[in-house]
Amino acid sequence: MTEQTGGLFGEKAVVPITVMGMELAALLDTGSETSIIPLNVFRRAREKKVDIDASGERKSFIDTIMMKVTMEGETKPVAFHVGEGLDDIIILGTNALKVFGLRLGRVPQAESEEGRFIHGESTSEEARVHERMFLSPGCMKFLPVEVTSKQTDVFFESENAALAPGVCKISTEGIVQLPVVNVGDQPMVFRKGEVDGSWKNENYVPRAALEEQADMVEKQPKEAIDSHERKQALMELISQGSSMTAELGEFV
Repeated sequence: MTEQTGGLFGEKAVVPITVMGMELAALLDTGSETSIIPLNVFRRAREKKVDIDASGERKSFIDTIMMKVTMEGETKPVAFHVGEGLDDIIILGTNALKVFGLRLGRVPQAESEEGRFIHGESTSEEARVHERMFLSPGCMKFLPVEVTSKQTDVFFESENAALAPGVCKISTEGIVQLPVVNVGDQPMVFRKGEVDGSWKNENYVPRAALEEQADMVEKQPKEAIDSHERKQALMELISQGSSMTAELGEFV
């Protein structure tokens, strides 16, 4: 990706998370002090008749909300601003990164993209699509890709510009779910058996081993700014009436 753009653009740090029982993609944004959740996520939750606040606790925010987020098996409460025009991509700012213990790490320039691996004996296998998937413009889904590695983590080296490289967790069924977003104006089709990259089986260095190189300035989110337009949009959403929106209406 970097070679294709002449170094003008870097890789997006997108991770799969679970919010309100829905599998979504989240962008890790170290340049944002706050986290943002799109209104479209609430619309999807309403269609699925999801209760947005199963705890029954009353919230005191106007255009913000506290929600439970699950990332890599760990669930934490995260404060979000509710925003428009973001499709289904959730922005996790430094407030959320701190909650999950994530930091911006400094890697020596000599190391490559997969510098968190110990280079030595390594094997590679083709990353094949497990089942056919259709992706409409502006949508996000998780693409199931097969892997035979016996490790719990494996490095994905992408050959498709729509798929980001990175370390992935392998399910017990031998499947990795890769987040993919169609930012174009044409539909995308991933066919079963299609090769979209390769798996690199190398010795993985745990994140804790890089703590000495970690360097990030973490700030607390600023006071929520009252936005009449965002409040009005949120009220229109919850006025539809459902088990989910009734809970949301109490704190708005």
